[in-house]
Amino acid sequence: MQELGLGDRSINDAVETYNALLAGALYRRWAVDPVQLASRHWKLAVFSIGSQSSFYHTDSGALGSSYIKDLLVHSRDMLPMDLELRQPSFSAAFRSAREAGADYFLAVSITENERDLSIKGELFVGRTGSPAGTFYAFRTGTDRLRNASRGIVEQLGASLPFRGELIQRRSSQGLIDKGKADGVKVDAVYEVVKKGQPMTLSEGMGLNYSAGDVVGILVITQADEEVAMGNLTRNGFFDRIAPGDEVILQEQKQVGGPAADSMADPELRALLRTLQ
Repeated sequence: MQELGLGDRSINDAVETYNALLAGALYRRWAVDPVQLASRHWKLAVFSIGSQSSFYHTDSGALGSSYIKDLLVHSRDMLPMDLELRQPSFSAAFRSAREAGADYFLAVSITENERDLSIKGELFVGRTGSPAGTFYAFRTGTDRLRNASRGIVEQLGASLPFRGELIQRRSSQGLIDKGKADGVKVDAVYEVVKKGQPMTLSEGMGLNYSAGDVVGILVITQADEEVAMGNLTRNGFFDRIAPGDEVILQEQKQVGGPAADSMADPELRALLRTLQ
């Protein structure tokens, strides 16, 4: 409104107040745009393989895969790849994910009846095809497909290791592209690893790199919603820390969802109702 010459006193006061509130924001102090900096460090392919879904709706697996893929568009960490959802076999899904450079691929299957729905998501490593984790979501009600799909995405996001990037450096301070929205907290300690060195584990979820690839340590001193700042400490005599290096938090995480509950199987529940 101000640029168009339409600003009045109330608009000018609001802009001045807003600018004062944001004066200490990290993105202003470092002169960066958090929207442009937002990057997703996990490439994920979503598939429905063959006839793995319930008899109730013939193409429910593909529909569930499509829903999960749409939800992943809003993720801050996972990038859904534009690949064909329907795959005739596991080998075809594996080949498609590997050739596209996916970190992981998720095979979605659905069982359901007229009241209940259960989604199973099997996660595999993109470069090896080995199992990485299994996730389950069971829902009832009119929005069961949406809610179950959201449950799978939430479990997947919580299981992936933290992964960020050092985007700027000023002497002993560094700025990363993750913030409070990604779980970054003050005093958290992260390893700074050479760009391009971390690789997904051959089996399971996690990253693999050698001790020689760790060039420094980052200790967070301030965290905003989308970016965070910390103090850098070099690893070794020479200072090899540079923008573009990866920032990784090493901690134990539970892989996959809870064990399957046979009584939560919609097809089994439907059969039990017929016996009552």
